[in-house]
Amino acid sequence: MSDKCKKCKKDAKEGASFVEGGIVYKFCKDCAESIETSGKSMPVHQFLNETKVDRSIREAKERRDRGESLWR
Repeated sequence: MSDKCKKCKKDAKEGASFVEGGIVYKFCKDCAESIETSGKSMPVHQFLNETKVDRSIREAKERRDRGESLWR
């Protein structure tokens, strides 16, 4: 099995593996954290098909939840 992240193709040795529909997906540490912190555990297939705009919206929401703002 490949040790590359399924999403960004970085090294996945330090990351995590997720199983969905009987298929094992390996992710790097950053991508695994994104899946785990996406509120109610984002499905892997949704994370893999996520567009850049969707990701930007999700990341902005996460920053607001942490109390960070670009407008201060």
